[in-house]
Amino acid sequence: MKKKTAYKYEILIPIIAAGLFFFTRKVPLPNIYYSILILLAGVWYFPVRVFYKSVFKGENLNGKIAKTVASIILSAIMFLSVFLLFNPGHIFVKTTFQLLAIVNVFFLYYFHFKNKDAQLFFIHLAFMFFTPVVFV
Repeated sequence: MKKKTAYKYEILIPIIAAGLFFFTRKVPLPNIYYSILILLAGVWYFPVRVFYKSVFKGENLNGKIAKTVASIILSAIMFLSVFLLFNPGHIFVKTTFQLLAIVNVFFLYYFHFKNKDAQLFFIHLAFMFFTPVVFV
C-alpha cells in the first residue's frame, strides 16, 4: 500500500521552517511569510495529522497515545516559534519552548529505541535541528 504524499514528505517541514526562520531574522524578509507557513504547519501536525487515519494504522493504544502527544508537542513548538519571532525577549515563552525541545529529545529516543518508527524518528531529529535556530 502506498503512503500519502503529505505524510511521506512531512520531514521537510521543520527543515524549511528552520531556513525560513533564519532568513527572517537575518535578512529583511517579512515576518508574515514565516508566520503563515508555520501556522499552517502547526495545524498540520496537531489536528490534521492526528485525525489522519493511516498514521495510527496497526498501532496499539500506547503507540497511538505517544504519536498523539508527539504531534501536540511538535505543533506547540511551531506555534511558540511564531510567538518568539515577534517577542524574542519573552522569558516564559522561551522557557516553555526549551522544555518542549527537551521533551522532543525524549520522543526522539522513544521512537528510535522503543517504537522503532523511522519516520517519526527523523521528524523529531529534524525538529532538533529547528529548535536551536530559533535561539540564533
